[in-house]
Amino acid sequence: GKRVAFEGEVGPGAVVYDIGANVGYFSLLAAVLVGKNGQVVAFEPLPRNIDYLKKHVSLNKFENVTIFEAAVSDHNGEAAFDLGPSTAMGHIAEKGSIKVRLVALDSLLASGDLKPPDYMKIDVEGAEYEVLRGAARLIKEYQPILFLDTHQREAHHNTLSFLEEQGYQLEIIDGKSLAETRELIARPTKTRG
Repeated sequence: GKRVAFEGEVGPGAVVYDIGANVGYFSLLAAVLVGKNGQVVAFEPLPRNIDYLKKHVSLNKFENVTIFEAAVSDHNGEAAFDLGPSTAMGHIAEKGSIKVRLVALDSLLASGDLKPPDYMKIDVEGAEYEVLRGAARLIKEYQPILFLDTHQREAHHNTLSFLEEQGYQLEIIDGKSLAETRELIARPTKTRG
């Protein structure tokens, strides 16, 4: 599955964006893999998850993790967020109970606040396409390797066609067909640089 794929890919010195970090399982794994010369940037909108994430980061004394309390989308702003039945099920929804900050990766990168990523893990309950649209320049310019969890069919379809247009090759990690898969790695076909 994804964890094995992730561990096989990510090495010392890498920059990893964890988008939809939840309580930080992947952020912490990445922090270990990239080591002190690497960097992990975790994006998570839910205060409850952020608290856990901060706790885990400080308990482990990780100095290579930056936390953004925000949901990643295709524009900067704010949105209502529905917490859903469990911590991992939250998603942006008009009738949501809390307000969350939205950020687009391209504008964060343009502001000079972040190093460009080598890897991005995206698990955002159906908002994958918005994440990618808001990172179109980053993807074109830096060609990061992407670990994706796709949720809704329509988002899945848009996400795949966006990546194919960008010249990415899709590799399935859960053994299903491309139409059915939920976990995949997208790699640039052109080599970087």
